[in-house]
Amino acid sequence: MQVNAQTVSGQPNLKIISIGTSPECSISLELAVQAWDSQILNRAVAQGNSLNVPDSLGAEEMRCAFAQLVNEFPKLGIEYLTIRLDENRLREAQELQRYGFERLDTIFEFNKKITAPGATGRPLQPEYVVRSAVAADASEVGQLAAQSFQFSRFHSDLKIAPHLAEKIHFEWGKNCCLGAAADHVCLVFKKSHLAGFVSCKFSGWIGLVAVSPKDRGRGLGKLLLHLADQWFLQQGCTEAFVQTQANNFAALDLYRASGFQARATKSTWRWTSL
Repeated sequence: MQVNAQTVSGQPNLKIISIGTSPECSISLELAVQAWDSQILNRAVAQGNSLNVPDSLGAEEMRCAFAQLVNEFPKLGIEYLTIRLDENRLREAQELQRYGFERLDTIFEFNKKITAPGATGRPLQPEYVVRSAVAADASEVGQLAAQSFQFSRFHSDLKIAPHLAEKIHFEWGKNCCLGAAADHVCLVFKKSHLAGFVSCKFSGWIGLVAVSPKDRGRGLGKLLLHLADQWFLQQGCTEAFVQTQANNFAALDLYRASGFQARATKSTWRWTSL
């Protein structure tokens, strides 16, 4: 089998590996190197954005291709890799497990059409103030992110210490405000403290939604999704997407109550050389 690994032109952190006897009988994987994850975990971290396996590939060919694929990771300097697969891709999941991948979590993906901003739920109490994030909010948003996402794939991974999982989410929240991980962030403040935030992308994706523990149960989650709807419509976006872990029951209830419908179930698989 031929192995071809190349860096995407103009995108040094994006690599594509293809393995097979011909273009029609090759598996391919797009890898995105994760800079801040790598720095925090002190290892080279990458995310598999798309794993393509032709249906025509036989069992033996598939097994050989996956074996060679995994052998390429160390050659590319990758030490930790996650791939997300649709739950119905059983052949691929079996091969990932055969060659050292471990399943970390199950993800439910939701979407909804936006024709008008969703209902805000109960009226917002006068002590709460809504505004858009600026760079100066980065640290405070990061702190709330660090304490909020306990169901993430990082917390599910026994290879990652809890304090490092929290640090990854701190950086994620911070980078949302700095424009590196989101295009817009809506904030809700109560007097001087951050009560909640939601991050949005022009593509319609909601990245992070968090409410401070002492402000939960007051309808702020639904308000944040309403604010996201407003922003998406202002950008000309008429469909929103969000995902969460299958065991995050509070988030599942919030998204369903806000008009989202499940559209896919995926699993996160992790490989590491350490």
